[in-house]
Amino acid sequence: MASSACEPNPVLTVDDIDAILARAAPAGWEAVAPSRAMTAGDHAGVRFACLRDAQDGTLVKLVQPPGPGANG
Repeated sequence: MASSACEPNPVLTVDDIDAILARAAPAGWEAVAPSRAMTAGDHAGVRFACLRDAQDGTLVKLVQPPGPGANG
């Protein structure tokens, strides 16, 4: 069975993590945990989530860089 940790697995940079998560379930993917945002350091404001393919357990990490004007 696949680990709940997303490392090391493919990392996809996305523009809208919420939109991807909303489309993931109907496509057979499940969120391992709710999306989270880094709150400090060089990556403050970066959001991330991990998805698991419900059929074969493949894990993919989604990363959304902070947008213009984002509060970090």
